[in-house]
Amino acid sequence: MLRSLVGSEMCIRDRYTTFVLALAGVVRNGLEGSTYRVVIEECHDPRCLEELITYIYLSRGGGDPTKGFDLVLEEQLFFELMDLLRSPEELKRRSGNRADTYDQNGDFVTIEPNLEW
Repeated sequence: MLRSLVGSEMCIRDRYTTFVLALAGVVRNGLEGSTYRVVIEECHDPRCLEELITYIYLSRGGGDPTKGFDLVLEEQLFFELMDLLRSPEELKRRSGNRADTYDQNGDFVTIEPNLEW
């Protein structure tokens, strides 16, 4: 009788542990990419990223195979983009401070071009 009682407790404990671990996995997967996305989504002026991605696209002929491809340039631009995305401080330097988006009264300020590239 004692053995069957211990066995049933282990079963309940196993089920509880499995449930908690499964729930933790779901929560972790739901929040997993948010720490990386916040760096990009909260850029003050994301035009530097937009221009770089456009140049990568154009180096492939803009999707038109008759224009020819410059794969060396594309690779250099791609590595520049990867270096930029790996360094939040460099991204902040190029895109500006998010605090500059609003003035002292809390009103939205239009973005001036940042041509420091």
